[in-house]
Amino acid sequence: MGSAGSAEASEKLARLAELTGGTPSAGRLWALLWFSDRPLSLEELADRAGLAKSGASITMRRLVDARLARRLPAGPDRRSFYTVADSPWQVVEHWLRVSLVPELELLGGAADAGLAQAGIEDNPVLVERFTAWQGFLAGANQIVARILDEIPVEPVPGGGERR
Repeated sequence: MGSAGSAEASEKLARLAELTGGTPSAGRLWALLWFSDRPLSLEELADRAGLAKSGASITMRRLVDARLARRLPAGPDRRSFYTVADSPWQVVEHWLRVSLVPELELLGGAADAGLAQAGIEDNPVLVERFTAWQGFLAGANQIVARILDEIPVEPVPGGGERR
């Protein structure tokens, strides 16, 4: 990753990782994969990012869990190789289903509990607040459902489809 464009992208992805609760090294490792035309070994990733192999391994596991990267089957030398995720749509769908939908559900439960408590206390200010949150969350859930419905079905190499 030697060009100015890839260095700029690396720093932007590092910042994005921080903003979403990750580490800058996650963004930098993802950038290395993004700008590589071939899978990279864990050793290469750690070396290029200036990380200990153990730290790179933990971070790569998180990137794989988030569907931002894929771990390829180990070869005869048992080294781990990684590449970027096949589909941006898969990344978005996974994030919506695994992160955003559960967060909206938790917020909805909190708003319901808050509204119930506000009603018991006969507090019109809190009733209005929690009712507004319930309305917002109902709309947000509808938007997320529409987005999930619109995610294209993609062909899978070797046949079949992936959603």
